[in-house]
Amino acid sequence: MIVLLMIQNLATHLLVLVYLCSLAGKLTNWKEFRQGLLFIPSVNKSLSYIIATMLPFLEVAVVICLCYGFKWGMHLGLVMHSCFVAVTIIILRKKIIVKCNCYGVKGESNFSIRTVIENLFFMLIIMSNLFQTEPPTLRLQAWLIAASLIAVSVSATNYGRTISETRWSNGVY
Repeated sequence: MIVLLMIQNLATHLLVLVYLCSLAGKLTNWKEFRQGLLFIPSVNKSLSYIIATMLPFLEVAVVICLCYGFKWGMHLGLVMHSCFVAVTIIILRKKIIVKCNCYGVKGESNFSIRTVIENLFFMLIIMSNLFQTEPPTLRLQAWLIAASLIAVSVSATNYGRTISETRWSNGVY
């Protein structure tokens, strides 16, 4: 039982790191991440701004909830991964080539069946935490909160700068 709990905690630590890497990738390449969303069927320009702005905040919420063992955040993580898997399957069925900017612009990586499998694995980790009687032993380290708050600050700054650049280029300013 103790070994199983240790494996689960290690997997949760790794998932938190995956979220933080994903967050860093989105924030450092926010404009390209937002533009990549436009290749997804049914996502227009306005919706791409909303998704690209909200997703980093939701990822921070899931990270904090995974660390503290808050169930509602784990449910949020499951919903986010379910939506991502559904979008990936739609893209694969329509045979659209969409560059995956999940961890920043990482070369020629496209949405694939591997993307689906990775996210199903992440969902399995979150579900294992949902059914755990005691919260994970991650107990929110200070570096994790600091990294999350910095990431959100960078996101807000990049979003503001991108909006300003867009308005400037459109002659609004």
